[in-house]
Amino acid sequence: MVPSPKRGLLPCRRWRTFCLSASLALPFAFAAAASDLPVLTPQDLRIAGQVLHFTSAAPTGPFQIAVVYSKDSASSHDEALAAMQAFGTGITVGSLVLHPLLLEEAALAGREDYGALLLMAGVSPGPVRAIVQQRHLPCLTIHEASVRDGTCLVAIRSAPTVSIVLNQEAAELAGVHFATAFRMMVREL
Repeated sequence: MVPSPKRGLLPCRRWRTFCLSASLALPFAFAAAASDLPVLTPQDLRIAGQVLHFTSAAPTGPFQIAVVYSKDSASSHDEALAAMQAFGTGITVGSLVLHPLLLEEAALAGREDYGALLLMAGVSPGPVRAIVQQRHLPCLTIHEASVRDGTCLVAIRSAPTVSIVLNQEAAELAGVHFATAFRMMVREL
């Protein structure tokens, strides 16, 4: 038996439950502390779907979005796997159903079965910019730095508050046009 602050001893059953709970929570606490990267959530993905609704060629129905990561970065790969988990079986936003396609950045040019990009941290900007501009694709991310440098068009975050940042110059270079109503709701760089 383990001493309890109030009654002297904690019953073994309660102590085992406490230890099991603590041991299950510790890896998540250390993982969060070890990574400074934000975590993509299902709510972030719903916001991404709303952003896609505001493009001039708004998609409907099943829609594949490439989750792009760098094979040279473990944190980029981990972030992509977490994004795939956040998608689950798909994210429905109005008439749009987002389905993820996990792609390493080098595979972007060889595939055409996606209609937008969801960019993870650590991806090289050059190849992504080239694909976005050649194919006129929306590129979304939770990393505002990728929007500031013109790699991606829109940064989205749902926590602690909803934040949407648009790089209008990058959008124009990519030939991706957003509705005026959308541009009034977001912060432009």
